[in-house]
Amino acid sequence: MNQDLLKEIMAERIKTCRKNHVPKMTQIELAKKLGVDKALMSKYENPKYPDMPPHRVLNQIGDIFEVSLDYLNGRVDDPHTTLSEYIEQVSRANKMIGMSFSKEELKSLDQQKIDKIIQYMRDQVNLALSESSNKSNSTKL
Repeated sequence: MNQDLLKEIMAERIKTCRKNHVPKMTQIELAKKLGVDKALMSKYENPKYPDMPPHRVLNQIGDIFEVSLDYLNGRVDDPHTTLSEYIEQVSRANKMIGMSFSKEELKSLDQQKIDKIIQYMRDQVNLALSESSNKSNSTKL
């Protein structure tokens, strides 16, 4: 993922977490909790600002909003799942359907790429089922 896209995703997710928090949190309130000034907090939520929050701040944001760093970094779409947990889920599903992707192979991918593989597999299964159904219908005629 390129840096501009990463910054855009991170800025949007920080803002979304802050606005969806119960009770809703202002930039000033979040800045105080993080120990940064409001201007810097505003920059963290601005995808045009070139610098991303340091790890210390990202860890604090994750703790405050109870979301994973993988979510803030755009590696997974579920705020409460880490990439490792997602890979574990996909790995178990692979074994159930007889696929042979190793965890190491999956770790080299992000969630979007893994989801594309899963969608491709679903499409292939549906195609095979459709072809099988068409063959059985044609033999009955």
